[in-house]
Amino acid sequence: MEFWSAAVLAAGLAIAPIGAAHDAPAAVAAAAEASASIAVTAPAGTTEAWIDIDDTALTLSDVRLEVTDGSGWRNVPLSATAFGVGAVTGAAEGSFEARVTSTVATDADVAISFAAAGELLDESSVRLDLVPGEIAPSPTPVAPADPDDSATAGSSRDALTSTGIPALSIAALALLVAAAGAILVALRRQAVKR
Repeated sequence: MEFWSAAVLAAGLAIAPIGAAHDAPAAVAAAAEASASIAVTAPAGTTEAWIDIDDTALTLSDVRLEVTDGSGWRNVPLSATAFGVGAVTGAAEGSFEARVTSTVATDADVAISFAAAGELLDESSVRLDLVPGEIAPSPTPVAPADPDDSATAGSSRDALTSTGIPALSIAALALLVAAAGAILVALRRQAVKR
């Protein structure tokens, strides 16, 4: 009986480090987060903020959202959206800051829109490059959706840059169609001669 007690004790001591090692990655994973804050100013008349975190690979369990108007951070519940996750929360005119914390690597586009009675008042967008376990860089502004907003008026170089690539693609496509047509005509002529 004493032999079996010693054997069970030895087996328990041998298994304990394995269990501890198994639990260690979970503890490390829980600590491996990255977060970044976006500070903006809500315009006059603001009653709510719409916050969209766009990365289709994100799930609700990957991200946490907190906001503050200077009076302390509060958690905001997220919902799944077509492009990632999002939330609607109360807001008022003045300083507004959102903090996004992620347990997975993401380069999400974050849009903060301020509204009153369902009417959009203002919007700010940034890209967050978050990698858990690393210090997050400052958020980078997202380019406007309308290319006319970012083009410099009177700049012919910008105009050529923005129109050159599509024009080149169209010219290449036209050449391919013309070459295919020439080959078809040559094949038909050869078939008629036979």
